Amino acid sequence: MNSKKLISAVIAMAIILPSSAVYAKTPNFGGGLLKQQQNQANKAALQQYRSDISSKKDTVKQNYQTNKNLRQAIAQKKATIKGLIQNIKQSGKQLNSTDLSSIQTELQTIDNDIASLQTLNGSIKQDYTTIKSDIKNKDYQAAESQFGSIIATQNTRTTDLTNLSADMDKLISELQTAVSDSAAN
Repeated sequence: MNSKKLISAVIAMAIILPSSAVYAKTPNFGGGLLKQQQNQANKAALQQYRSDISSKKDTVKQNYQTNKNLRQAIAQKKATIKGLIQNIKQSGKQLNSTDLSSIQTELQTIDNDIASLQTLNGSIKQDYTTIKSDIKNKDYQAAESQFGSIIATQNTRTTDLTNLSADMDKLISELQTAVSDSAAN
């Protein structure tokens, strides 16, 4: 009977020992390798976002330069318009009603262009603030999205500046025509 007790004790130990081994705290030998693979994947994703963000930064810089050039051209056109108006005032030339009407219409169009541009003021600064926060929090996808928002705003601004420049060209032409018409009278 002792042998039966011994065999049953060995069987009981065989059943209990593996289940207790599951709950025992043993070092996780594969965990270091898993963490290393996750870090490599994270680094690869970070490199991809850096590359994407870098290309978007370049686009932002190019758009900024384009808009800066447009603003400079508009400033020159504004000076030309002021000079033409000053010339009309100093010479005492009288403009006919058709010229005045077309000039008024063009001025209203220019005011609308300027109002459209003013709605975009400050939005890029807010996006940059968000980008800084996103990068600090390592949310690179959100930062990349914000750069896309900046580019869209810049493209809208470029379109508005181009329209303003074209409308100013029309106004200059109408003022020059009005001056030459009043000189002929």
